Amino acid sequence: MEAEYKSIADTVLDIMWLRSLMIEMGQIQKEIPTMWSDSSSDVSMSMNPVDHAKTKHIDLDVHFVREKVSEKLVQINYVPALY
Repeated sequence: MEAEYKSIADTVLDIMWLRSLMIEMGQIQKEIPTMWSDSSSDVSMSMNPVDHAKTKHIDLDVHFVREKVSEKLVQINYVPALY
């Protein structure tokens, strides 16, 4: 779960960078970017403000992603994985 959440945090960081670049170029983003994850625990952790003992290694990433989700700058949805 840590590796998946770290990749979500890295992607959210890239989305924020692209968003600021587009604003500098005069492009206004009308829709909230949506990320899809096949980990339901990662999706619920990104929306749940309660800290868990299992998140102590990824604490900064959790807070960063939660902040961006609560500000409606990014949306994280669950998609079932096909095996």
